[in-house]
Amino acid sequence: MGKRCYLLLVLFIAAGSLQSQSLPARKLPHQGVSLQFAGSVGFLSAGYYRRTEKEKIELSLIYGHTPRVFGGPLHSVSFKFLYSPFRVGFLHRFSFEPLQAGVFIAQNFGRNLYVTWPDKYPSHYYWWSNSLREHVFASSQVSFSPAHTAFEKISAYFEANTNDLYIYSWAPNRGAITLYDIIFFGIGIKAGIR
Repeated sequence: MGKRCYLLLVLFIAAGSLQSQSLPARKLPHQGVSLQFAGSVGFLSAGYYRRTEKEKIELSLIYGHTPRVFGGPLHSVSFKFLYSPFRVGFLHRFSFEPLQAGVFIAQNFGRNLYVTWPDKYPSHYYWWSNSLREHVFASSQVSFSPAHTAFEKISAYFEANTNDLYIYSWAPNRGAITLYDIIFFGIGIKAGIR
């Protein structure tokens, strides 16, 4: 558990440095904002991202919220790494990234969610944190590059993900738990800012 918290702290510090005008700004010159519905980062989430010059790597910091009516109130803060191996252009200003993949770490905050388990549980009774999840995901994205606007690119994407605890539970119980039970979906839009 302690190692996960330290890793999360390091990732958040790294994400914070993305806003500086030093080395990260030169290495990750493209920036933008995102809005996502569902997908394990909250009922609705908003994020800030930076991408490399050739737009193959993207780093994001995301805040998500789930209201009471949908099981909350819950809040989450996530750090996301995305890799886009290739892009296909079409109709002059459009592009399609059929397969993107990556990982993200989500720290959730809410009632009965603990960074460390309370003292009422014996030490090492649970090996996992109930508030910190490590996810893997795959996505597809379609983008439009408008001319003469503040936006360099507007994108829509679809994402599927699962997390460490779901994979660990599914592996020995494949007869009772299907892949559909452990995969979650999200859709979103991104706006790249010039």
